[in-house]
Amino acid sequence: GATAPTPPLPPEGGGREGGTLPPEGGGREGGALPLRERDQSIWHPTLVPPALLEIARTLRKDMTDAEQLLWQCLRGKQLAGFRFRRQHPIDRFVLDFYCPSARLAIEIDGSQHATEEIKARDAERTAFLAQYGIRVLRFWNSDVFQNLEGVLATIWAALHETTPLAPTPPLPPAGGGREGGTLPPAGGGREGGLSGDLETARAAEAYARAVGVYLAFALSKIANVGSSITSWMNDRGAFRETFARQALPMVWDYAEANPFADTGGTISVALDKIALVLDALPATCQGFSRQDDAASQTISHNKLISTDPPYFDNIGYADLSDFFYVWLRRALRPLFPDLFATISVPKAEELVATPYRHSSKAAAERFFLEGMTQALRRLAAQAHPAFPITIYYAFKQQESHDTPIEAGSRQNGTGYASTGWETFLDAVIRAGLSITGTWPVRTEGEGRIIAKDTNALASSIVLVCRPRPANAPVASRREFVAALKAELPLAIRTLQGLGSHAGNDAPFASYSAIAPVDLAQAAIGPGMAIYSRYAKVLDAAGNPVSVREALALINQVLDETLAEQEGDFDAETRWALAWFEQHGFAEGDFGVAEILSKAKNTSIDGMVEAGILESRRGKVRLLQPKELPSSWDPIRDPRLTHWEIVHHLIRVLDVSGEQAAAELVVKLGSKADLARELAYRLYTMCDRKKRSAEAQAYNSLVQSFAEIARLAQAHGAASQTTLFAE
Repeated sequence: GATAPTPPLPPEGGGREGGTLPPEGGGREGGALPLRERDQSIWHPTLVPPALLEIARTLRKDMTDAEQLLWQCLRGKQLAGFRFRRQHPIDRFVLDFYCPSARLAIEIDGSQHATEEIKARDAERTAFLAQYGIRVLRFWNSDVFQNLEGVLATIWAALHETTPLAPTPPLPPAGGGREGGTLPPAGGGREGGLSGDLETARAAEAYARAVGVYLAFALSKIANVGSSITSWMNDRGAFRETFARQALPMVWDYAEANPFADTGGTISVALDKIALVLDALPATCQGFSRQDDAASQTISHNKLISTDPPYFDNIGYADLSDFFYVWLRRALRPLFPDLFATISVPKAEELVATPYRHSSKAAAERFFLEGMTQALRRLAAQAHPAFPITIYYAFKQQESHDTPIEAGSRQNGTGYASTGWETFLDAVIRAGLSITGTWPVRTEGEGRIIAKDTNALASSIVLVCRPRPANAPVASRREFVAALKAELPLAIRTLQGLGSHAGNDAPFASYSAIAPVDLAQAAIGPGMAIYSRYAKVLDAAGNPVSVREALALINQVLDETLAEQEGDFDAETRWALAWFEQHGFAEGDFGVAEILSKAKNTSIDGMVEAGILESRRGKVRLLQPKELPSSWDPIRDPRLTHWEIVHHLIRVLDVSGEQAAAELVVKLGSKADLARELAYRLYTMCDRKKRSAEAQAYNSLVQSFAEIARLAQAHGAASQTTLFAE
């Protein structure tokens, strides 16, 4: 028969002429509405009017949060293999979601649909669609957010119903349920009811799918301890997993688990761990996850944003995911065909600087910079104006190298900068953000494998960012350096928990100290806050000062600040610092040591008497903490030095713990005030010289100061805890 003419568009319609709606989830070209053969006498496919097509396209771009969440569950035939389309035009209406094969429309409504006018309009639409065998299910936004499983169960039941449904009743009053009654509990139920046997069968199928997913999780755990990279931890008598860190290491030998025994690394243990998780579900807080392109997503619109972005080239997330993906794909592809459609994990769009994907390191760095800039610019444009954007970053400057920082000037100092930090911060600046604060947050566990016998970061640095004002000033390089030298030293002392340089009774003295291993990272924040508050920083030739050069200047001021703190130490400690930087605890020539002692206004004999140095047969060396006498009493020491105090504290802390260290602090009194400052200085030296063992000792001492202070206060040493206060 002839195609019926298309009814006129509603008054509010409009848009440009031409074009048809491209099929999204299937169907034939032209946006025609495919119906079952038995319904062809009722409704014939028609082309989509241009104005309605334009409306549908706009609605697709501006989906609500509830619509986006439900779409993630419907797209790609995830729900029982049925294909859905979003924002699908039919006649003069645009349906939120539509399944052509089941003639099922789904509408997600906000509170405005509770008004009498909108309720009448919705009822008219439902009745119109029902004339042509199209069923309508309506849900409130709150249904999707609070009972998504129940929403999906209702849709699932409607998809499997073969008999036509009666027209959907009007919407209920504001605050409750879906059209036609309250939302059934998760697990089943449809509009109009199901037979008991059918409902039971469908619930059993859904239950079986869920069990299959959890069994796949157990399979992943077995794979993690069942590879030829799995090693054995002698100290714990247990397997070390393949992914004890975010890398695939080389091992000389491996441990093999018996998958059928009732011990670690077996399927029974893996299932027990999955069961522990299930016992704790559901979580009490509401939320949802969604995979999207950070450079084009809309989910962050008018939201408070806190993000932990990729760390340049530190971790190849997609490459590592292949280890589990190949096994999960075998088990779960029938349940999630779109999710496991590719042979391996997609990698082309992953925002990491991986040279093998981009032909060279320079191309990989450029890819990361451009992608991160676009992502951060998107966040900056969409973030809620009342709140800052917080960005976690825990990338250590372990790739640091000498970098000229006085290019184009008469000076020729050197500093160091990190490619990872430089590229990331460059993206932050290019995105139009200004760093307004820095929060070092203890996020890294001490027991992780990367922290074993290494100077791994203990904290993440949270950068607090806001859009840079349009009227931000332009500064010269000289002005930037002057601001760094005026403001950064106080910020560094704050991070150290030392307060102002004038004394330890400053307000900052009550802050907990950041670990020495994190100091260089943490100093980047206040330094870049100075740099990013300017629209540009120009050198003498009028060229912009790069982020790399700014980082090198920040690190130079950090070094100068730590060096200036040496003036607070006694002469013997200043000599020991200079000697330690060159020789550590190794031997050196007596003659060189003697010359240095004259420059520091002390003597070799005096330092031997002080108990920090050994001198014999033309050689001298500093005594290690373990060589210091356990009977040492600072009250009876006639030549007490800051060097002694720090290394005796390390010895006591290592041998007897924090309680004994607190008792020693009580005896030291005010002489312990500079111990933390010296420990920071020594850690910095060791870190630069790659002396990991010594660096860990100083780092551990600083990290224990807060507890030592608490214990010392319990011993009546309140007057001595200003330095050690939390």
